[in-house]
Amino acid sequence: MDLSGEWPKPGWPWELEIPCILLALAALLVPLMLPDYAPPVLAEDIPMVESARLARQVDWRESWREQKDLTWGICIVAFYGLFHLLARGSHKRVSTPLVHLFAPIILTYILYGRLMDRVAPGSPGQPLVQGSATSLLIILLAGLGFGFVVARVRMAKYMLRVRDLAWDVNTPTVIDRTYFSLIVCLWPVFYPPRTYRTFTEGILVEGWLYVTPIPFSALKSVERVLKGAALSRGYFLATSRNRLVRLQLKDHAKPFYLSPRNAAYFVTYCQRHLASLRPEVTHPRPLVGPTKLRR
Repeated sequence: MDLSGEWPKPGWPWELEIPCILLALAALLVPLMLPDYAPPVLAEDIPMVESARLARQVDWRESWREQKDLTWGICIVAFYGLFHLLARGSHKRVSTPLVHLFAPIILTYILYGRLMDRVAPGSPGQPLVQGSATSLLIILLAGLGFGFVVARVRMAKYMLRVRDLAWDVNTPTVIDRTYFSLIVCLWPVFYPPRTYRTFTEGILVEGWLYVTPIPFSALKSVERVLKGAALSRGYFLATSRNRLVRLQLKDHAKPFYLSPRNAAYFVTYCQRHLASLRPEVTHPRPLVGPTKLRR
């Protein structure tokens, strides 16, 4: 893999985007293909005087169905637009945006609710669409598991691109009781790291469902965070408050926070390579003005 230039970013997560598009289309179109459920009424049970009223109810039900379908269509399109906007605002160096991980669950729930509204209760041909807590839990876990599997596949594809690199530093993360003090930042909950790797071109953070490549050319500084020091807002790919390392990027105001086990050597290695990238400062010779002629 040629890394002589900018270390490539993971790119747009199409592996997660395409299933979201398919789920949104299914939630939008599949219920339209199913007939609306209505309780059956026997003809002999309908008095003649109520036939006109029942006909008006049928017309009202059809009108209400059209209004529901239109409202759901607008809501699904609006949700997908908001989801896409939030995904665009995610950090480009993290391979799995958080919204892509949880959007399949929400879209699956919407699809489930719309199907449940159309299927008759107790229908033997639709055992999962009955509105029970068990069936709902199965559907949601299926959506969550699918998102996790696809995120893992996307991560594995990126790791294949860097499999031939010789890593100079390969240190795991540290997890201790101070992890719970980082939970309020939310990132350690959804992005727990596993390993930090470095070589001459940059740093690679490997998590359970994501990777984050950070080239040295994109870094402004790398430094240890003292115990008890105040933390600024940032991206916490860390599991310990005691071994935090701050990575300040050139193109982002918010820093990355890491927690490598061998934090001292990790910081020394990164600072040495950052120093080698800075241009040497040359001090020009002072200008000597014209000497005054003595009379």
